[in-house]
Amino acid sequence: MDDDKKTREQLLEELALMRRVIERSHRELQLANTIQASLFPIRLPQVKGATLAATAVSANEVGGDYCDLLINKNNRLAITIGDVMGKGVPAALLVAMTYAFVRNYAFDIDSPAQILNRLNRSLFPQLEFAQQFLTFFYCTYNPENRELIYANAGHNPPLLYRAATKECEVLPVRDFFIGGRLDAVYREGRTVLNPGDIVLFYTDGIKEGKNKQKEQFGLERIINLLIKNHIYDPASIQEIISCSFVDFLGEEPQSDDVTMIVIKIKQ
Repeated sequence: MDDDKKTREQLLEELALMRRVIERSHRELQLANTIQASLFPIRLPQVKGATLAATAVSANEVGGDYCDLLINKNNRLAITIGDVMGKGVPAALLVAMTYAFVRNYAFDIDSPAQILNRLNRSLFPQLEFAQQFLTFFYCTYNPENRELIYANAGHNPPLLYRAATKECEVLPVRDFFIGGRLDAVYREGRTVLNPGDIVLFYTDGIKEGKNKQKEQFGLERIINLLIKNHIYDPASIQEIISCSFVDFLGEEPQSDDVTMIVIKIKQ
């Protein structure tokens, strides 16, 4: 009888300890979520002749998606979006490191290729040690001549809706992901955005999201939604795509982080 009582007391103590550990872990994840949310651009930059929108929805408490928008010292708009392989706290820590490095470089450096070259060298030791990598896209937009200059480290190429043709194209230049090769060299692509043009930057969480039938949302749906709804402002376009994505998933949970940035050139 005494042994049974002792066993019950031990079990209750162990359960209480487990409960405290779980509660502490939950509080730490909530704190990590708050810190990561603070890295998201709360106030979007004001850009002459353009409107902007950005959204990020994590699949878990913390995620591996990254985005930022800022104005550099030469009054260029810098737009950056990335995705760390994996999920959870390890990915979130690498997102925070990426944010710190990019913020350190972006204000003074105009060249997207130079930003990616520096970022790859800076993050390579940590990424190699953790056996992870980062897909990353960085561009600058000059509102004076509407030129977009970009470099792409293995990320999904942004979609460019052309008002003149009413069709979508992708920004074609694409190189090795960050953390893949220490000696990777990144190239730049250039294009001019015209009135009515829209650029949609996104992470693969939306393209690869699956419904109950294991069907992917897919790039074609995103393109069709962008073409069909090009008349709206960036925030509305984002909301329409997000709602379509949620409807597509149905009862299936979101399995990966979803991040989008939209820039539209005013008519």
